[in-house]
Amino acid sequence: MSFPSPSAWGALHFARRRWRLVLATVGVALVAAAALDILTRLGQPGVLADFPSWLPRGDATDRFAPIATSRAATIADQQTLLRATAVVLAILSGLALAGLGVIRAGRQGHDTAIHRAVGASRRVLRTAAGLEAACVVVLVTIAAAALATFGWSWAERTWPGSPGTAPFAASALALLPIGAAIVATLWPGRVGSARRIHAPSGPPLELHVAGLLLGVGAAAVAAALLLAPNVVRRPVTTLQLMHLRADRSPPATIAALLSDLAPGLALASAGTELGLGAVEQATTDCGQCRIGSLPARFLTPRVVTFATSPDTFGAIGARLLAGRLLTPEDAQASEPVVVVNRALAANGFEAAGAVGRRLLLDAEGSRWYRVVGVVDTPTPTGFGAAQLPAEQAWFALPQRPAAFMTVMGRPGVTLPADALVVGAGAEVLERTSLAALARVEASRLRWLHTLLLLAGATALGVAALTAGLLVAGWLAAVRPEVGVRRS
Repeated sequence: MSFPSPSAWGALHFARRRWRLVLATVGVALVAAAALDILTRLGQPGVLADFPSWLPRGDATDRFAPIATSRAATIADQQTLLRATAVVLAILSGLALAGLGVIRAGRQGHDTAIHRAVGASRRVLRTAAGLEAACVVVLVTIAAAALATFGWSWAERTWPGSPGTAPFAASALALLPIGAAIVATLWPGRVGSARRIHAPSGPPLELHVAGLLLGVGAAAVAAALLLAPNVVRRPVTTLQLMHLRADRSPPATIAALLSDLAPGLALASAGTELGLGAVEQATTDCGQCRIGSLPARFLTPRVVTFATSPDTFGAIGARLLAGRLLTPEDAQASEPVVVVNRALAANGFEAAGAVGRRLLLDAEGSRWYRVVGVVDTPTPTGFGAAQLPAEQAWFALPQRPAAFMTVMGRPGVTLPADALVVGAGAEVLERTSLAALARVEASRLRWLHTLLLLAGATALGVAALTAGLLVAGWLAAVRPEVGVRRS
C-alpha cells in the first residue's frame, strides 16, 4: 500500500481510496470514547460509595419519604451504570464477532473458487454457508440463555438486600453478551466434510486496524472496571446505637428522653449517623446574591435536614466553623434556630455569611429559623448518600420532633436501659453499633464490586482474544511475502 504526499489533497485521496479504513477507525474510536467516558469514572476514589452527579436521575426523596427511598434511587443508578456497561461491551463483542466472521469468510474464498471449478453449484455453497451461520447463531442464543439463567439466580442469591429495595438481578445480564461472544469465537462451527485447501490469504488491512483498535478499547474498558474501589471506605468507630420510634406526643417524648439521657449520649433523627436525612425545599435569606446575572434576595436550595440534640455534633465528629452549636436552651418555646453545614453556607448565603441570617422550610409555611452556626460535617457515607444534596441543615429536636430517632453513645458511655426509654414514651427497635452498620453498607457494595470485576475480567478476555486472533491472521497473511523476501 502506497501513501500519498502529506497534503490536504493527498489526505482526501487516501480517504477516498481507503474509505473502509477511515470508517472503521472513526467508528471504533467513537465506541472507545463513549466507553471510556462512561466507565473510567469507576476508577475515581470513592465512586462506589458516592455515585457522581452526572448520572441521570430525578428527585426521588422528600420530607415524608423514608431513608430507603434514596437507597432505591442509588440502586437505580447502579442499574443504569451496569446497563451502560452491557451496551458498550455488547457493541465490542459484536464488532469482534463481525471481524472474525469476515476473517473466516476471507479464508474460505480459495475453497469456494476450487469447489466452483470442480462443478459445485452456488446454491450448495450458499446453503453450506447459511447452515454454518445458523449454527453460530444457535450456539450464541443457547449460551446467552444459559448465562442469563445462571446470572439471574446468582444475583438473587448473593444480593444482601435492604428494607425498601429489591434485588437488581437483571444487572447480571451485563455479562451475557460478552460470554456469548467468547463462546462463539471459540467455536468456528464448521459445516460439511469437503476437503479444504487453504491458500495463503488474509483479511484486508481495514479489518486488522479496526480489530486492533477494538482490542485496545476493550482493554481500556476492562482496566477501568478492574481499577474500581473495592468497598466503601470510611473510619468506623465504636459508636453504639439504639434505634427508637415515638408514636405518641413527640415533643413530650423528646423532652423526657433528653432529660433522662446521661451526659455523652446524643439523640438525633434516624439516619444521622450515616448522613442520610430527609430532603426538603428551603428558602434562604441570602442577602445580595445572584442567579446567573440577575440579583436575588432569596435562594431556594434543596437541603438535607436533621433533627438533633446538643451532643450530636460531638458524637459524629462535626467541627464548628462559625457561630455556635445547638444548646439545651434551644427548646420548643424558644426562637427557632438552625445550624447549617459549609456547603449550605457557601451556596445559600452571601459571601458564606450564614450566621445571623434566616432559613425557611417551604413545608412549614412561614416559620423562619435563625442560623446560629456553621459546621463542617463528615461526608455522608450511607448507601444512597450520593442521591442527597450537599447542603445540610441541623435543627433542634424539641423544635422539630422526629418520629424515628437514634440514641448515640460514644466510647465509654453506656446506652440507657430499654425500660428507661420505653418509660419515656418511645419504643426500642434495635440495638447496634456503627461498625455493624458499616458492615451492612459494605456488603451491598461488595456485591456490585464483584459484578464489576467479573465484567472487567470478561472484557479483558474479549480484548486479548480478539487482538490475538487478528494479529495471528495478520501474520499468516504476510508469511508468504516474508518467505519470498528471505529467499
